[in-house]
Amino acid sequence: MIESIVTFPSRAFCFTGKLIDLKRSAAEREVRSRGGLILDRINERLDYLIIGDEASPAWKFGGYGRKIEQAQVFHRLGHSLPILVSESMFLEALANCPCSQSGDIDEKIVVCNYKFVLDRPDEGFDQEVIAESLAALASRFQCHVSARSSWATVHQALFANNSAEVHSQDALVIEYRFVRHQSIDSPATEFINSVSSVFEEIDGIDGTLRWFERTEGSASFVRLLREIPQTLRVTVS
Repeated sequence: MIESIVTFPSRAFCFTGKLIDLKRSAAEREVRSRGGLILDRINERLDYLIIGDEASPAWKFGGYGRKIEQAQVFHRLGHSLPILVSESMFLEALANCPCSQSGDIDEKIVVCNYKFVLDRPDEGFDQEVIAESLAALASRFQCHVSARSSWATVHQALFANNSAEVHSQDALVIEYRFVRHQSIDSPATEFINSVSSVFEEIDGIDGTLRWFERTEGSASFVRLLREIPQTLRVTVS
């Protein structure tokens, strides 16, 4: 099950970088609808710095920009806040926490996230095979699919809590998110196992699958998905 590190009521959020999934105004609206606050700068009252998934080329070489670097100064001074949160993690948190006006509870959403590290992006990563399998999965279950990639060194520096893993400069973290809207009484097992099977059948990919299901707020999150483009491929260059 996915356990979100983000909570919303009375928490302060700031955004930096370019968001891929949502316009910033929409992301801020979702925070406010869940009881969160929006700040425009880094200070001691900030709980979360949300970092857009469209990375700047400078990030690969440690040039993260003013807001991220200010947050890192707070960390070096011994502060635990603000927590750095990727856009992908933020979207999971939105699904996990319904807004205050979430509508009737008559269906549920099931959210799966599959993540793996691609150490050599130029070798053995056939996106056409994966995209074909994902398209079939999306058609079968009528689910929403989105794909993201980030440099592994950047992901580790910003979000991995100083893990000891060592990756090459070109290694990528690949993430696929699947969201299905289904009957409240329908079991999620078949959908979750089918997502897992897509990647188990591909040589050279060994990742982790996390998932959760939620009833409250499902209708409002599905409306939000209409603003997010479906993607079956990632950028690996």
